[in-house]
Amino acid sequence: MNEHLDSDYNFDEYFNRFQLYLDQHNLRSTYERKLLLHTIYNFENHFTVGTLRAYLKSKKHFLSSSTLYKTLKVFIDAGLITKQHFSPEGFPRYEVSHFRTSHNHICMNDSDTLIEFSDDRIDEIIKNIENVYNVTVTRHSFVIYCNSKNKDKNNNKLI
Repeated sequence: MNEHLDSDYNFDEYFNRFQLYLDQHNLRSTYERKLLLHTIYNFENHFTVGTLRAYLKSKKHFLSSSTLYKTLKVFIDAGLITKQHFSPEGFPRYEVSHFRTSHNHICMNDSDTLIEFSDDRIDEIIKNIENVYNVTVTRHSFVIYCNSKNKDKNNNKLI
């Protein structure tokens, strides 16, 4: 989907974007999809299918694994969430898409630390790529894998 939301979008705008995607692809709007979208929109951190399932269970919502995976796939296709593999042996992590913002990650190899950052220089590189190759970048993923230089000063935990 090419339309963008403002950086301070609310859930109604987020849900309307999803509804438009459903309409364009002849998909149904279901209670389960809205419940999951609302839940995910309110997550502050990255999540796995396991953490999503545990949260829903704590709120007395029981959805099958099949429903969770299929719905997450629809959200990815709609551009509402992104799926990241931060380590080869770890479970994929998901997060709400950050529309119109540069959003990048530093993943620490020697701890459970994940740092989110933005840098205008990366945005400039993307603009240059668009100009040189005559393309429009619709999304990008920039992950740096590092080891801590000083573990004692590193208090960030995987989010």
